[in-house]
Amino acid sequence: MRSRMILLLMMMALPVPAWAAKLHKCVAPDDAVSIQSAPCPAGHRTDWVREVTPAPEPPPARSNRPRSADAARHTTRHAQPVYRAEAHDPKQAACIAARESAQHARDKYWNKLDFEDRRRLDEQVRLACR
Repeated sequence: MRSRMILLLMMMALPVPAWAAKLHKCVAPDDAVSIQSAPCPAGHRTDWVREVTPAPEPPPARSNRPRSADAARHTTRHAQPVYRAEAHDPKQAACIAARESAQHARDKYWNKLDFEDRRRLDEQVRLACR
């Protein structure tokens, strides 16, 4: 009795294999091909049936957030530095503002700007900086 209990516990500790499934390649009368897990419907020709094993579950995604306040101090970000020019001349200040505004629009709408939009941004900078 005791040996049966030990054998049962050992069998329960073994990993469970992934269940195999069958894929069916079906060809319809109009030569449309489908691959499915169910057998081919009536009127369809079966080209092949294959045993497949499902892919294992992916590991859980890791969070990019720091786990503690101590880890937050050691986390570094590789961001582009922001350079802000100081201008004492009003004309130079307008030029710098126009460049920053154009760059902001390019960064924000980079995938929506067409050639004409970019030309308009450059023209505004050109007019402000002459």
